[in-house]
Amino acid sequence: MNYYVFRINYEEKYFPKLQEELKAGILRQGWGAEGMTIEHNDRQKFIDAWRNKWGIDDADEKYMIGKWNTLNIINEMKEGDLIIIPKVHIKDVEKKEGYFTIARRTAEPYRFEPKNGDFGHIVPVEPLLSFSHNYNDDSRIVSAKLKSYRYPINRVYVKEFHNAIDLLLEEKDKNSLDCDMTSIEALTKAVEDAKNVLFNKILEQIQMWSSSQLERTIEELFVINGYTLKNRNTFNGEGGDIDLTFNCFADNSFMSDISSFSDRNNIPEIRIQAKNKKDDDDNDIEGVNQLINMEGQANAINIVINTTKDFSKETKKKAAEYNIILIDGTQFASLLVKYGLNFIE
Repeated sequence: MNYYVFRINYEEKYFPKLQEELKAGILRQGWGAEGMTIEHNDRQKFIDAWRNKWGIDDADEKYMIGKWNTLNIINEMKEGDLIIIPKVHIKDVEKKEGYFTIARRTAEPYRFEPKNGDFGHIVPVEPLLSFSHNYNDDSRIVSAKLKSYRYPINRVYVKEFHNAIDLLLEEKDKNSLDCDMTSIEALTKAVEDAKNVLFNKILEQIQMWSSSQLERTIEELFVINGYTLKNRNTFNGEGGDIDLTFNCFADNSFMSDISSFSDRNNIPEIRIQAKNKKDDDDNDIEGVNQLINMEGQANAINIVINTTKDFSKETKKKAAEYNIILIDGTQFASLLVKYGLNFIE
């Protein structure tokens, strides 16, 4: 397998159309006016066609031969060869600087089809991926090496370049990563991935707790964030059940002071039903029904915390109908990290 750097025309009047065709597998190169094909290896015919198109004084013969030799590299390309196109983002025409696209040469032969009087050299390719220069160490190696390949078409012999391209493609195939990132986006994704691993580890530990341990942790979480516990384990014998009840406003807060001017019985409260379940909970609607069946303040904030990974559609629908907040296991783990990890032993 061979590796090439293939530069296209980046002028605004040409680039969008060239990029759009690349999406369809057509990689075009200039110096391709009528008659300037390289298909039959006829250099003189190429030079004569150049002069016929752009005038006898447009360029000296040495310059035209140089372009001929550069274009002739296309004839070396074989199926499966990798072609790197600098300053091209396969999805977004607005993104040029800071990106490169990797394409693979297909089995279709070179063809010559001038478009608008130029760009007749067509290399059929399969566009694979666009990478930010700062996606990872391998993309940085590629972007640094690109500066050395300034001709329209370049054969690359540097092994480090080859290895970096191979690793980028392997990583994508292995992990299905979105390689279309700036350095900040890549860092953000890395942080999010690390957080998800952490949340899952925390959740595994939580699911090993007893129900009372979960309730005590929820109580601690609210208390260290300024809320006051009002009641534990309130039920009415008719299906209504609340595990924990808190004052709605954090102690010594602005709204807490305002609420003191009113009848405290009219101040909304936070009601929580906690369920420590592992994997799927076939009866996750129970917590919602227990809060609904509990009489009391119509303006209470009702919350169900269930340590499963998600809630059923039926439960989500009913919770939305009664304005009940659902917190799954991963979300609860994230709250512990953000607001109370220091008390987890």
